[in-house]
Amino acid sequence: PYQNFSMRYKFKADYGENPTTSMENGMLMPSMSNSKVRQRLNVRIDLTYPGLDTATVSDFLWSSMSDTSVQQRLYNIKGIELTQLADDMPDKDTKMVYYREKWDAPKKDQDWVMICNRRRRDLPKSTLTVPCKDTKSKSKQGIGKVNSVVLALQTTQHSVAPQFHNANRITSMFAQGAVTWNVGGDARLCVVFSFPDDFKIKAVEGFQEVIHPDGTLTLKFAEVLKEFNQMLDEHQGGGVKPSPDL
Repeated sequence: PYQNFSMRYKFKADYGENPTTSMENGMLMPSMSNSKVRQRLNVRIDLTYPGLDTATVSDFLWSSMSDTSVQQRLYNIKGIELTQLADDMPDKDTKMVYYREKWDAPKKDQDWVMICNRRRRDLPKSTLTVPCKDTKSKSKQGIGKVNSVVLALQTTQHSVAPQFHNANRITSMFAQGAVTWNVGGDARLCVVFSFPDDFKIKAVEGFQEVIHPDGTLTLKFAEVLKEFNQMLDEHQGGGVKPSPDL
């Protein structure tokens, strides 16, 4: 089981524009008006896994980025397919993945291409410290560096993947990053997501499926985190089991 769960989020204006917001149930939310200002939702999640090591956590994260059965089970969805492309990559810790969602006619399928990276880095502890108002406590925790594994994926338009006539190519920039490191005998994990306002896919069909207007995590996104923890536990035990429905 995980410990020390925390979640933070922030709405940002894309491309340096001024955000347009409105009050909903006492919370500042992106405006639903016809404004052309682009909005982005950034989410940070921190957890501790007692008894696990960085290698186990990072290995599961890395393999899941291009595994169809893992993605279908993680987000409880069907009709998606991930294919690792054969583009020339600089090393084994960089890969390009083609992601396709299948839809029944007359709707077109959706597809996009992601580039994924994995690196081992010495990062300042101050970068990884959970944000808090107690600056004295934060400064004590943030002295020195820690060896960590950094993983990242984001959509890209720079690929040899063909554009099919029966699929709409998503070009908006979605990004996901993760850092895992050891503290004593435990693995710490920090995951960040950056959702553009027009990135509507089967897994996440909009901001409202991640954060409620009152600032709490939605049940759907909470179920994703629960499934991730279950699959990580199975991975540690020797393999992730695909969903019986797949």
